[in-house]
Amino acid sequence: MPEMWTHMERHGLEGLFEGNLLKVKVIPNSSNNEIVGYDNEKKELKIKLKAQPEKGKANHELILFFKKNLGLNIEIVKGRTTRKKIVRMKKN
Repeated sequence: MPEMWTHMERHGLEGLFEGNLLKVKVIPNSSNNEIVGYDNEKKELKIKLKAQPEKGKANHELILFFKKNLGLNIEIVKGRTTRKKIVRMKKN
């Protein structure tokens, strides 16, 4: 099981399915793409991304990160120009 799933399981997020919304805080310009934790108080998943926050690069990388590492398709429904986003799970 990929290490990234351990964060998801630890916080009860492994059961995400189509239509569910998830708060995500993106930390761009990072050295790695990785889940760094889940803030229980804010109910927010924190993800580091290598991409710069310009011209949709970080958004694109976030979508690819979910697909490649977690096997989930997502769409960004809020926060396209901010670090705090709300994403919706979509059908694979």
